[in-house]
Amino acid sequence: MSDTPEFRYTTLGEGREALAGIMDASVYLPDQVPSNWLVYFQMDDADATIATALTLGATTVNPAEDSLFDRIAGLSDPTEACSSCASRQ
Repeated sequence: MSDTPEFRYTTLGEGREALAGIMDASVYLPDQVPSNWLVYFQMDDADATIATALTLGATTVNPAEDSLFDRIAGLSDPTEACSSCASRQ
């Protein structure tokens, strides 16, 4: 998608068919932040899935919002592994 010093991002597939993406976040994150992964799940109703996850012990990292990639939120499970939820609308 982009290979500039300000934004390096590549995907496995294109557009809405992309299955994975890798971004060089070194320009965004402080040096002490280690490399990490975010996992995105597709579902029919992001808000309902988020509500269910919260009742099962998840915590909100980033509240639900609309984005270029549909509805998205950052959640952490009870072990504090971070995940993200998105849905096609």
